[in-house]
Amino acid sequence: RHAAKKQGTELVLDVEPGWIHGDANQLEQVLLNLTMNAMQALGSGGQIRTVLQASERDGISITVEDDGPGIDPEALAGIFHPFFTTKPNGTGLGLAVAKRIVEDHGGSLSTQERETGATFQVLLPALEPKPD
Repeated sequence: RHAAKKQGTELVLDVEPGWIHGDANQLEQVLLNLTMNAMQALGSGGQIRTVLQASERDGISITVEDDGPGIDPEALAGIFHPFFTTKPNGTGLGLAVAKRIVEDHGGSLSTQERETGATFQVLLPALEPKPD
């Protein structure tokens, strides 16, 4: 949040309650990687919106989207491959690691081509809440 505020980027969070079985630190890393990528794409200003909601496919959907320049269509095929980067100082590991973590949790990570901005969607299996 501090880094976003410093570069003038608005973070919007829209969360519905849901249960996911998984490693909290690893799942936090996924969201951090997606958010940091969005911040780098935006440069300064802009908005990053993260939405967590129950999915129609019996899971939890986490969408991270920004209103930046978007992803070059030619780069889409490689963005989840290790060491693929379009950034001068990038390692090309952030999205590859995020995808591996999500898949290790039985889920999927995908992106959609858009005219502007970028959208990444994480789908994870949901658990029924524990009774009180």
